[in-house]
Amino acid sequence: MNSSLQNISIVSLHYGFSLGGVAQYAVLLEKAGAQGPLNIKTLVLTKPSRFVDRKTLAKLNSYEIAIANFPRFKWIKDAISYVESQKPVAIMAHGFNGYVIAVILNLVMEKKLPILCSYHGSYHAPSYKKKLHEKIYNFIAEDIILKRHAASIVTVCNFSKKFLSAKGVPAERITVIHNGIPVERGYVRERRAFRSELGFDDSHILVGVISRIDEVKGIKYLLAAFNEIVLQNEHIRLVVVGSGVLEAELIKYVCENGLDEKVIFMGYRSDVENFLEALDVYALPSLAEYHSIALLEAMRGGCAIVATDVGGNTESVRDKIEGLIVQPRDSRALADAIRVMASSLDERRLYGEAARKRFLELFTDDIMITKTARWLEKSIKGDKLDAA
Repeated sequence: MNSSLQNISIVSLHYGFSLGGVAQYAVLLEKAGAQGPLNIKTLVLTKPSRFVDRKTLAKLNSYEIAIANFPRFKWIKDAISYVESQKPVAIMAHGFNGYVIAVILNLVMEKKLPILCSYHGSYHAPSYKKKLHEKIYNFIAEDIILKRHAASIVTVCNFSKKFLSAKGVPAERITVIHNGIPVERGYVRERRAFRSELGFDDSHILVGVISRIDEVKGIKYLLAAFNEIVLQNEHIRLVVVGSGVLEAELIKYVCENGLDEKVIFMGYRSDVENFLEALDVYALPSLAEYHSIALLEAMRGGCAIVATDVGGNTESVRDKIEGLIVQPRDSRALADAIRVMASSLDERRLYGEAARKRFLELFTDDIMITKTARWLEKSIKGDKLDAA
């Protein structure tokens, strides 16, 4: 990065800071700034009622403002005071609430700042009760703020760029930088020992997914596929890692169909590496995705993969090269693809090796950090952007 940009400040704005991809993105963003070095300060607005990922937040050059009395709007004054004290050249906003707050700050502050936005995909309501919220949030974020107020946008897959461009967001303001994760995994227990702990031995074919359990993740279609598969293969098992609003409903489905001894719901787990090491097939049945971190983790782990043809999934895994791709909401196609993987150890190995090779070539955190550093430099200098 150009040395003339050293010590230039950017405030990276988050509303909430829960576990997940956005928190990890904040860490990568600060690392990208340090390549310049740009001086990226992370401003986090938190509510006492919401979980905060303190472990990740502690890694950042951050400042936290608690929104304890939302109606009084004191937090806006505190946020303005902090932003102005940093003398930034831009605000970078993340997520719907982050976008809205950045626009509010710009309306109130004396000096207007360019707003840079990271776009990780549309908001998907976790339940039918919030479908109206979904429409409102996405309209404000995509059709108003990103279209009219964002000076530059970085998004995680080509699918997202095409989607935003179709909504009228100028394509020249959108840069695609795929997600990246570290090459090195954490401590991984020996495969056989972990499978034994779960109650499985070498005779079992273990299929698994790591996911929120809500409508958009399509777990019910995976369960329907599994219900068909077990009629022909008594050794196959399914493990679901994660939790969500549909968990109780899906557990009920499993029990009603006599699958309770062959399907395990494990809830949230922090040892993703151990879980992936134990799998024979990783299945991602989502109805919508952007650039799935869980899919990258499966690729890094050398898993044989079955995934749906939605969003950026095929930008990660190509059909019949790194895995098998099926249409969403198609339990029969899911079942057929999983059967193919389950039937051949050699096939699983070939797909797993290809997936890991593609991960190392395209989706490591070092690659993402380098591209993001270049995008930040071009954005604040007003240079013509590209796909980085």
